[in-house]
Amino acid sequence: MKVVVVSHASVNEPHRAPYDRLGRVPGVEVHLVAPSHIGLGSAGRKKCDPAPADAAYALHALPPWFQRSGRFTWYRGLSAVLRRVRPDVVFLEQDPGSLAVIGSALAAPRARCVAFSVENILRDRWLDARRALWELKPRELARDLSVATLCSLGAVAADGVAAISDEGHLLFRQGLGWSKPLQTVPLGTDVDRFAKRDVSTRRAELGVSDSFVVGYFGRLVPEKGVHLLVEALALLPRDVRLLLDMFTNFEPGSYAESLMERARVLGVRERIVTFDVPHAAVADYMNLCDVVVLPSLTTERWKEQFGRVLPEAMACEVAVIGSRSGNIPDMIGQAGVVVEEDSPPAIAAAVLELRADPERRRRLGAAGRRRVIERFSIDAQVTQMLSLFDEVLKGSSAH
Repeated sequence: MKVVVVSHASVNEPHRAPYDRLGRVPGVEVHLVAPSHIGLGSAGRKKCDPAPADAAYALHALPPWFQRSGRFTWYRGLSAVLRRVRPDVVFLEQDPGSLAVIGSALAAPRARCVAFSVENILRDRWLDARRALWELKPRELARDLSVATLCSLGAVAADGVAAISDEGHLLFRQGLGWSKPLQTVPLGTDVDRFAKRDVSTRRAELGVSDSFVVGYFGRLVPEKGVHLLVEALALLPRDVRLLLDMFTNFEPGSYAESLMERARVLGVRERIVTFDVPHAAVADYMNLCDVVVLPSLTTERWKEQFGRVLPEAMACEVAVIGSRSGNIPDMIGQAGVVVEEDSPPAIAAAVLELRADPERRRRLGAAGRRRVIERFSIDAQVTQMLSLFDEVLKGSSAH
């Protein structure tokens, strides 16, 4: 079976682990399409990491078009790769309603196109367009009409969907009436890379050896609720420190800058430790933490779709706290603490409880790793992918 994978995240080599594992399955040949570069705003551009010498996939680094909008992203040269490889399956890390899915179906009509979707909010895109028309909002109208058209075409072009969560699976099957092959396929966590390890030297380097460390990892955007962590820090004892994965500089007017300004106002700036490291080094910093928190906030257009940092922290046997946004409660299960959204006092109370009970933290950490190995590991992802591919290949092509 020949599989072409189209993956924006695979610009970073660590994110290719599931596809490397897939390529090591007997009888499976993997070709991985990744962007040749991605924009990093004022920080410039990041070039695609090269493939390791022993990689079990062929890497095709192609120039991306319209990469700021996932639905409209296309890769120059993708059609040529599809014609040359002649894959049985094209697996795209995109919603069905995206240009990459539709274009791949046209470029490789004999292949089965499978979309890897993060969608978990039911929306009528045509209704959005009508509302924009009624409210005389031309920019929103153009956007919503374009998205609605892509969704309609993508429903025909895609032969199957891999939903990233059970919530997304339910949305497609019941909310959208999806009748084609559909399976829940998690973002697999590398449980060898993300594992418990001694980082006492790193704790000393950061000056947190005697602190209770609360960590946040991920994007710095308002819907991730990082400001709630800053507010909660002000309610906690002085030995509690916040380890914050910033990723970007404190640009004027940025969310990151607003976080630091709020921390100064609350008198907790000196208790926040910031860092910016490649994803390959994140596991070391997760192991620094006594607790990792994901305080995501549900909005009209977004709720937590997966929460990748949670299974990574759980695999490191670090206790986790998450809000009730989207997929977080299902991700955590009984292996962590779930709190109400938008509540610094609730976050602070959960941190205090875990700070006072090291044995509970240990039990939650062990339970978290078991849960990740069973449900959210790379092996679990590859198993579900192969099952979905087999199901799709048994059906007739939709193109």
